[in-house]
Amino acid sequence: MTIEPIQADDAGEYRCRVDFRWARTLNNIMKLQVVVPPKDVLILDENLQPLYRLIGPYDEDSMLRLKCLAKGGRPPPSVTWWRELHLLDKIHENENEEEVVNELVIRRLARTDLNAELICQVWNSNLTSSIIATVFLDLNYKPLVDVFLHGGRTSQAVHEDDDAYLDCYVKANPTVNEINWYFQESELKSNSKDAIIINNQSIILKNVSRKQSGFYRCSARNSEGEGKSKSIELEIKCPPEPVINCTWANETSYFLLVECKSGYDGGLQQLFQMEVYDVDKKHLQINLTSHSKPVFHVSGLTPGASLILVVYAINAKGRSSAVEMNVETSVSTERQFRNSPSSPLKPLLGVLFAGLAILTFIIFLVFRLKRKRKEKDAHGEEHVKKER
Repeated sequence: MTIEPIQADDAGEYRCRVDFRWARTLNNIMKLQVVVPPKDVLILDENLQPLYRLIGPYDEDSMLRLKCLAKGGRPPPSVTWWRELHLLDKIHENENEEEVVNELVIRRLARTDLNAELICQVWNSNLTSSIIATVFLDLNYKPLVDVFLHGGRTSQAVHEDDDAYLDCYVKANPTVNEINWYFQESELKSNSKDAIIINNQSIILKNVSRKQSGFYRCSARNSEGEGKSKSIELEIKCPPEPVINCTWANETSYFLLVECKSGYDGGLQQLFQMEVYDVDKKHLQINLTSHSKPVFHVSGLTPGASLILVVYAINAKGRSSAVEMNVETSVSTERQFRNSPSSPLKPLLGVLFAGLAILTFIIFLVFRLKRKRKEKDAHGEEHVKKER
């Protein structure tokens, strides 16, 4: 017997009977189980309305409930939810003999769920193919904002008189309708006088100067709200500032110590230079370099010479303005300091002499007291002899 095409109603028990003339009749019973694939699968919203392809938009942080309804199928099918190749939910319930339901709950939608593909798969046997229904999530969220130097750099040296380019990267849905730029928390506007050009999500600072060093950020707004970037520091590299508070001292007639304090280094590594000129001969005598701090030890000088000291700082952008000092080396071998013509040994000698004088006076007093005591003792002994 051949059944073609086989139908769901063909399921059941079939008996094959064989009768013999001279033997007993034989019966063979067979049970036919017909696998019926599911007829249809639907994705429904909370109101049991069918959903197709792109669904939403939903708000960020909101809850999403979807139902997958499988109709028909024998045996009752398995209904599962998937996100791409990741299984989300496999618990399903039989609504009745003809329908199976699996409800998917996403308690808090995140911006990473934008355009997520959610798949409901229905399957009941290895003899049949699964059927699926698919939807894609549309999600609204406020802008996610970040700021970079042009080319995606988070920090980079920008030299004085160069042009600086900053980009505001925005990820938002729906599209932003407003972008603002800030420097040191004050809003920036396009300004030809200050050579500031704002073009959509970019800002150009022409011929930057040191005063434009600081922190920049941007913000973006859409119907869901405003997003703010973190600040990025723009460090403008420039020539160093001159040294300050310079002092000098004659260690000896032949040796000079010069000490200064360094100014702002311009954001670059700096070194310090000192040139020593003879006032009379008007030519360079000594040229010294210090790589750490503006402190110079000058030796080999002529006693009683008049000199001009020129000190300045240097970095990759250039040199600072120079600081000049007029000095005279001492004639004597005493140590001398600027604005201190007398030797520091003189006060020390005065103290020493005063101490010696006091010590001499004390010795004199002790000697005088001892002498008076001896005279008193001698006078007492003479008086006792007379009485006897």
